Amino acid sequence: MKNKTTEVRSLSPRAKESAAEFKLAATGSGVLLAAFGSLLLNHKEQSRAGRLNARMLKVIQGDKVNGRGERRIQDGDISMLEGFDFFDKCHFYRVFRSHLSHVVSNKADCWTVDIPAFTAQERISYDGSYTHIGFTAAVAAVDFDRERFTLETVHSEFLPISEPVGTRLRVGLVPTRKLPLIMALGFAFYQVVNGRAYRMGGQAGEALHILATMNTPPIGKKAKNISSGGSGRSS
Repeated sequence: MKNKTTEVRSLSPRAKESAAEFKLAATGSGVLLAAFGSLLLNHKEQSRAGRLNARMLKVIQGDKVNGRGERRIQDGDISMLEGFDFFDKCHFYRVFRSHLSHVVSNKADCWTVDIPAFTAQERISYDGSYTHIGFTAAVAAVDFDRERFTLETVHSEFLPISEPVGTRLRVGLVPTRKLPLIMALGFAFYQVVNGRAYRMGGQAGEALHILATMNTPPIGKKAKNISSGGSGRSS
């Protein structure tokens, strides 16, 4: 009997480079999901990782410093994450149809979100017996190379949906080294009964949206102000 030999074909250099960047995108997505994990509890979604992987790959492809296969997330275009919705069934700007503005301070140590007074019943699409809405602003400083992160969050009061109300959220974060900042804004619906607030579960009742990003400057240098009154990209 003749010995059969198995021909092993190695991947081409281009295929290896692409595989390395796909793997890095998946790792980076995992780190970002872990960073915001406390805001995603009990809400599993099959498409989330894949959608985020696609965004993260665009970030890597925006690296203008390193060659193919060696491009890094932290050298890439982190702004490609803006507009990503963590809940595919509840996109922030499909539900929240009101104006808001946000700005990062010159020292990149504070992010302020202003939501002018609005009546939620008129400006928000929702179903269910909700009585209140609460907003959350979160800023994550993410070290994609070391797979570490720091997260700071601030929550609004429970705002009645039947009255014109507004709110301002200010969250501070001072990273110890040059790291990308990922800024997310979300909301959740509640039912308040006899002074107790009950969070209405389900992805259709809450949203979390990456509103802005920035690469923090080296310590001692000023950051550029950013502000917005619209939605930007959407996933």
